[in-house]
Amino acid sequence: MYEYKIKKVLDLHEITNLTICGIMTHMCVDTTVRSTYEKGYKVKLVAEGCTTKNLTFNNVEVNYKEVNISYFAALARFP
Repeated sequence: MYEYKIKKVLDLHEITNLTICGIMTHMCVDTTVRSTYEKGYKVKLVAEGCTTKNLTFNNVEVNYKEVNISYFAALARFP
């Protein structure tokens, strides 16, 4: 298993709580929240600090605000 350098830094400094924001909510932010939670970190997602882009599915364009809301709803279960 590949161990990320950031985990070593966080562990070295005994950091257990993470506040996460970023771009590409549907990819990077989602993956970061889920993977850090699974590694035992307490995660706080700052929705106001996240954004993404419009997505297309089955020839239907989904506005970025709708994409964000969908992902924030799914990630709300991570305390």
